[in-house]
Amino acid sequence: MTSQEVLLVMGLIIAALVIKIWIDRIKRSPQMIEKELQEIVAEGRHTKEMGNEILAYFLEIADSLEAGEETYQDSQLKTAQHLIDTFGPNPMYYATMIAGNLARAIALEINGISTNIFSEIKAPATARIVIEKTAII
Repeated sequence: MTSQEVLLVMGLIIAALVIKIWIDRIKRSPQMIEKELQEIVAEGRHTKEMGNEILAYFLEIADSLEAGEETYQDSQLKTAQHLIDTFGPNPMYYATMIAGNLARAIALEINGISTNIFSEIKAPATARIVIEKTAII
């Protein structure tokens, strides 16, 4: 065989493999598609659950601060540990995101730049209202 023939055969083999892979992907059974959809829905529910639990915790903290209660209560620390054990580092990322959004909004407001956060919040404002307006779930 000449080198051109070898290249032609190799090209045909590669083309056949690519076509087989493409056909296998197209031939996914309805059960496979249903399973993939169920996994996507389950992950979405888990993410929503996580966001709701973290938000509820932040609102609990805000309410206790608003009421002048002791900070770092044992129940709050247990809840924080539960969130970290259950969801990994996500609660810390979420808390940091909210704190960053609030700090940026306050800095903009102090510098005379109006933000939609302050335009949406009407007096009297509470920590709970500010968290609810800045939290995205």
